[in-house]
Amino acid sequence: MDGLVVYYSRTGNTEDVGEQIARRLDCETLKVSDKKERSGVTGYLKGGWDAWRGKKTEIEMMEEDISDRDLIIVGTPVWAGNPSPAVRTYLSRKKSDIDDIAFYCTCGGSGYEGTFEAMEKITGKEPLATVVVKEKRVKEGNYEGKIGKFLEKITKKIEKEKNF
Repeated sequence: MDGLVVYYSRTGNTEDVGEQIARRLDCETLKVSDKKERSGVTGYLKGGWDAWRGKKTEIEMMEEDISDRDLIIVGTPVWAGNPSPAVRTYLSRKKSDIDDIAFYCTCGGSGYEGTFEAMEKITGKEPLATVVVKEKRVKEGNYEGKIGKFLEKITKKIEKEKNF
């Protein structure tokens, strides 16, 4: 399977999970960077405000043709119950190039429920699978089981598609 894990990470949590997924799938990663300053308390608050309003942002990333990839897995932190503006922008730009997609998010607690719904709405595609990894689990390194189930679900759905 020729997959790609795409993520935005402000604090490193979403990056850690994305790197773990990529290792398990033996695929590449693509880190999306927000050109807006998102560090510190002010950056956190502005990021949450932009996410809540469904704003896009200016992003930096290595331009990559993803149209030939079998699977794109997109990860985002949850900000104000939504995907980060950087991920919103990436998905908006690349949605027509994506066939199979899956989503993951990292969060501090609750409020993640609308994140995947927003990502699905942006892409117009139902994800093969989704997984939420709480910040506490990332810090403890205690999320491999969740990732394993997530990847198993993806694999089963792709195999099912191939058999049709």
